[in-house]
Amino acid sequence: MPEPAPVSPNLPPCPACTGRLRPWFVKRTDRGDYGVCRCRSCRSGFVMPRPPLAQLAALYRNPGTVADPDRPTSTRAVGKPGGAQRMAAWLSRLAPGPGVLDVGAGDGLQAQALIAVGFAVDALEPSPAARARYRQRNGVEPFNGFLDEAFVATRAATYDAVLLSQVLEHLADPERAITLVRQLLRPGGIAVIAVPQFHSWLSLLSGRRDMFISPPVHLSFFTRSGLATLMRRHGLEEVHAESVTWFDQARIAARARPPALGPALVLALRVFFGIADAAGGGNTLEAYFRKSG
Repeated sequence: MPEPAPVSPNLPPCPACTGRLRPWFVKRTDRGDYGVCRCRSCRSGFVMPRPPLAQLAALYRNPGTVADPDRPTSTRAVGKPGGAQRMAAWLSRLAPGPGVLDVGAGDGLQAQALIAVGFAVDALEPSPAARARYRQRNGVEPFNGFLDEAFVATRAATYDAVLLSQVLEHLADPERAITLVRQLLRPGGIAVIAVPQFHSWLSLLSGRRDMFISPPVHLSFFTRSGLATLMRRHGLEEVHAESVTWFDQARIAARARPPALGPALVLALRVFFGIADAAGGGNTLEAYFRKSG
């Protein structure tokens, strides 16, 4: 049983809604022990204290860091089109123009889908391995670096959309990140945020064993309420959101014992996750927010 997180009188307000955080448990990993807290108001979770920024920068500049650990390319969404194509379709409806910045662009799969429907995409990616794969896929090199004030300084009000797909949960300071996203957007521009959904059906069943509670890689665990409140506090209003469950059918089938149960297990999980998605309880939250004024 994990130990309770040490009670600290210095816990900051919830980074999502500014509510009160309370200790939950200590997550033990091969990189150290991390206290996990939950918000009494929006029910989002956060690693507290946050790891040093130098440690996180080294983690994501490491050539061995996986570009998109949250959604391996072998997984498939239950009952919905591929994520990259679906996001591109929604942005085609919502964005006021073609200019997109893909933050933490990974291997360029999302950018490829956006380019295919006419968007002009800039990409920002700190991992050298991911930048190489992006270049192979899309023929151009992403900007090398992180979303920070220096990057934003010459690009304020430049983009019609800014995409953070499986990125916000990795960042030490999500409030600062959303402040910078708003600065990058033109009036009426769209911020696209995809994060693991805390309190999804699978998350509730898993409790402390939720696979997305994985510090120092994941530091924030947003509920839909928490994410919407964070965005609204920075002048970004939700215009569309949906939950999507990513499900590696081949892997699950291969692990079934006896193997003959594999197809039945996959079918049962497809039904379960399909109902979860329909009820808003899928394991990934994909949400679109418009910049006011």
